[in-house]
Amino acid sequence: MQVSLRKLGNSQAVIIPKAVLLQLGLGNQLEMEVKDNKIILSAPPKSRQGWALAARQISESGDDQLLDFPVDIEDEWVW
Repeated sequence: MQVSLRKLGNSQAVIIPKAVLLQLGLGNQLEMEVKDNKIILSAPPKSRQGWALAARQISESGDDQLLDFPVDIEDEWVW
């Protein structure tokens, strides 16, 4: 698909047809990168993407243990 650049302030803009946005499931935010002399637009990573895998890896490595710090509550705190 060939598209035209349009002036937008001091920048240039490409209008992406709504049908293309719907087909790709893209929202208002995109990731943009230049690779091999091409502009690549993609959906940004979803919030918390990869958190489950990271939590599983932390658990498997034994790094998920809560540390029990001794707290002497009888000491007066200085603020």
